[in-house]
Amino acid sequence: METLKGLPLVEDVTKPVPDTVTTYYKDTFATGTSEFGTFTMQDFLGSAVGTVTKNSIQNIVATLYNMNISALTSLYNQMLLTVQGVYDDPLNPGQIIIPSGPAAGTYGSGNDAFTSGLIPAANTLIASLISTYPSATTSLNNSVNAICEQYVYEYTNQTKAGLVFADLTSGSQQSTISFMSGLASAGLDTQIGGQSSYLSSVANAATEAGQAILGSLREGRNNALMDKT
Repeated sequence: METLKGLPLVEDVTKPVPDTVTTYYKDTFATGTSEFGTFTMQDFLGSAVGTVTKNSIQNIVATLYNMNISALTSLYNQMLLTVQGVYDDPLNPGQIIIPSGPAAGTYGSGNDAFTSGLIPAANTLIASLISTYPSATTSLNNSVNAICEQYVYEYTNQTKAGLVFADLTSGSQQSTISFMSGLASAGLDTQIGGQSSYLSSVANAATEAGQAILGSLREGRNNALMDKT
């Protein structure tokens, strides 16, 4: 018979699982949004159904609507026209002529037009907007940061799960049949962000296939109810 003699870090613990161990596992593995840090579908693919991103984008649109960004919008359009070749000088190939606005002028190349004219002009306009709309700027930054954090969160979870989209086979019959066979079971996962709510959000109810998915999810719940009776 052996003991824990000489192993004081585990022999002298005052509770079955030390707080340091609990904290480690919670911070390392229990990072999902469901109960006890478990993962749901939205923790891996939530952006596709607007998790965090929907409200953030709506806030961005509403905030911009209440700001006068016409000058910046016009400048961005000039950037697009420059890339499309609209401002190319027909008499001097390679040169760019921007006819109006804060970046108006003749430039030796497209790169020069951006680095010397368009981008500095945009930075000036943005600085002016920040000064004029400080609260709106904070709101916009918070919304964009929230979207980026959600993307990073999902990508981190995908990596932990070993999900590599490049390894998936498009149009795989086996995967399709497996997905169809699992719809009834998915319908039982009714927690927020779970399989049922996720698939209900992405299924196109205007098509036969989409309605079939929704029907299969409902069938799974109906079967579970009938089993109870």
